[in-house]
Amino acid sequence: MRDGGQDAAGFQALQRRRAALNRSSQARPDHQRLAYPILPANGIAVRVFMMVQTQWRYAGEPPGRVGLDLGAVFPVMKALGVEDADQAETLSRLQVLEIAALKVFNQRRTAEMERIRRNQRTTRPTLPRGRR
Repeated sequence: MRDGGQDAAGFQALQRRRAALNRSSQARPDHQRLAYPILPANGIAVRVFMMVQTQWRYAGEPPGRVGLDLGAVFPVMKALGVEDADQAETLSRLQVLEIAALKVFNQRRTAEMERIRRNQRTTRPTLPRGRR
């Protein structure tokens, strides 16, 4: 068990560390600051998204992402300590992130499919030499 002196020393060390981090973040040039600050209300949803970002459902031909696998989302929320009463709100915020990510993925997929179609139209099959 810690005594009061150790707790006070630990608290003071934490305060010094926070002050140093604040000074270093203020000294950073604008291009090194976080481009998109995360609002505190969205913090848990962002953490959940980062932990399940590999858990996508795929469909179509060729397969494309259609959404997150919710079977992976709820255990992650539970592991992060999200209360049952807060899961609906967290899921709602997570779905906003999911939709934004799907838009980017679909734009990239559309551009890639168009590039493949252009290459298929411009390349002509050639016969092997000697057979004409």
